Amino acid sequence: MDQVLAMLRAAADPTRLRLLMLLSEAELTVSEITEILGQSQPRASRHLQLLCDAGLLDRIKEGAWVFYRGSDTTAAAALVRAFAQLTIAGADPILRDDEKRLQQVRAERARQAAKYFAANAAQWEKIRALHVSESEVERAVISLLRRASLHQVLDAGTGTGRMLELLAPHIRRGIGIDSSPEMLTIARDRLANAGILNCQVRRGDVYRLPFPDGDARDGFDAVLFHQVLHFLDDPQTAIREANRVLRSGGRFLFFLNHPLLQTPGSGWIDDRILDEQYWRIGPYLIEDRSLEEVEKDVHIPFVHRPLSRYVNAMVAADLFVERMEEPAPPPGFLARAEEYKEAATIPRLLFLVTRKGRR
Repeated sequence: MDQVLAMLRAAADPTRLRLLMLLSEAELTVSEITEILGQSQPRASRHLQLLCDAGLLDRIKEGAWVFYRGSDTTAAAALVRAFAQLTIAGADPILRDDEKRLQQVRAERARQAAKYFAANAAQWEKIRALHVSESEVERAVISLLRRASLHQVLDAGTGTGRMLELLAPHIRRGIGIDSSPEMLTIARDRLANAGILNCQVRRGDVYRLPFPDGDARDGFDAVLFHQVLHFLDDPQTAIREANRVLRSGGRFLFFLNHPLLQTPGSGWIDDRILDEQYWRIGPYLIEDRSLEEVEKDVHIPFVHRPLSRYVNAMVAADLFVERMEEPAPPPGFLARAEEYKEAATIPRLLFLVTRKGRR
């Protein structure tokens, strides 16, 4: 009871209630928060600290950035949901304005990310293939999905449309979404050249999927995020959206950089003084934004997070893990340097299959 009362006292302020509504939807920096609220940084920081102290918010340091988000704990999440039901954003002009400014912040983030993808659209397939072979992806996805009839599949962050091309013979209908017009141009050309008629691509936002809620009768049979989540600022919202559009019992699948073995600073070490060779693991528990140079002058921005961040987001979205795989690095990656052959047993990616709803 003491914890709940502390949370209620912390939330009993107009600004702090606005913060709870905002941070239940997105992870934001202090500068983004002050831009939305129209308040000074010291004032906003004081409110944020009070909410963190009460256990209603989490403060996450990612490199030089600090992000705030709604707490994943059961009590905090339940309380914020209750506040959201009592405080309808569309009916309150202040909350309505906050929502508009939040969308502006998200749009600016999307513009910054689009600069990278526009510059590297044509090379994106080559970059992704360095992490896991296409045949391995196809084998894993198909073997894990063919147990159920796949009427509709969504490829979120479809990029060049390669996953749709691989999945097309096995599904009735596939839709790929991406925020990058350059990527979609390549994807449309690929599907047309392959004569694929049961798949299409469209521009869309993984944080606001342009599809209705799924239920027992309608929705996607599977939603796939292939090497997408570790590029997102707010994976929790993306996972929640994927769950929303799945039909009951549908599957959510994702590949991402292996959270433990591919942390920033990880790599093969050949210590000639001690005559030891080993795979060094970087600081796993520290969330970090970094740029990985995968080719000369080609850098991929990605966010490292502990696996618990993704698992807790899936738990909050009522998704249950069915299977996990850690495929070996593809030959193309191992051939890049002689010493990489010694790292053939160190997976680059993690693959998880989850199901919507309790058994």
